Amino acid sequence: MFELNRIKGNTYYFDAYANVGLFINKKGQVILIDSCDHRRTVRTFNKILEAEGLKPDVVICTHCHVDHIAGNRFFQEKYGAKILCSDKERMFIKYPEIEPDIMYNGTSVNKKLNPNYQGEPSEPEIFSEDNLPEGIELIPLAGHAWQMVGVKTDDNVIFLADSIMSKETWEEHRLPFFNDVNKSIETLEDIKSLEADIFVPSHATPMEDIKELADFNISKIKERKQLLYELCNENSADELFVLYMKELEIDVQNNRYQTYYVMMRHYLQSLIEDKLIEGEFNGEKYIYRKK
Repeated sequence: MFELNRIKGNTYYFDAYANVGLFINKKGQVILIDSCDHRRTVRTFNKILEAEGLKPDVVICTHCHVDHIAGNRFFQEKYGAKILCSDKERMFIKYPEIEPDIMYNGTSVNKKLNPNYQGEPSEPEIFSEDNLPEGIELIPLAGHAWQMVGVKTDDNVIFLADSIMSKETWEEHRLPFFNDVNKSIETLEDIKSLEADIFVPSHATPMEDIKELADFNISKIKERKQLLYELCNENSADELFVLYMKELEIDVQNNRYQTYYVMMRHYLQSLIEDKLIEGEFNGEKYIYRKK
């Protein structure tokens, strides 16, 4: 852990909680794919870069979540690195105080200014033909975040961001975060058709074959959807939450309550989109039921 590992050619990764990609293109530009998960990790990563004589020119943000952008400001201020991101992710990277309000249902004010939940602001540019470095190809991976992207380097290595979760992540968290559940399934199906020599998920070790893990993720998401569907029986969201957490054997701690609650709401939305359930205010509470 906390090492710079060569994957292939001029493509490397720094194995932290959220893997950071590093690619040196033919022009000699040092390109980071994300920028670490925590301020302390950023310092460790930078010492490794300094020891190798590497100065980041560009940071490509796969998406806006704090465990992927914690080093943006550091690398922008220290090296003048250009920060690049998708249009819909830019607002949250430039104004990171917005993210806790959305991610935690507007109720977790105490999470603001906490480096585990909110990054420092940086000044990103939106991807364009003019600013995208040579040797880099972007791959749309929406679902976990609004406009998340993957990155393919000229070495035929694809960084998959948080579009796909390891089996260990599913076992630990039981209900990993997906902003758009149905879109995540579509993205996972698309991932199965991607061709590369090596795939690098953010929270798993690099691998040559991604199809088996993609199928595993799809099956897990569908299992979670089916379970929630079966629980919908004239229940309010709060009632469903208690039942859902019990069935998934999740011990909800105070600091994780809103995360899981918001995640359940995203699953409810996916079932509404599938026209399998409907919601209605019955005069006393808003309830969900099967159609």
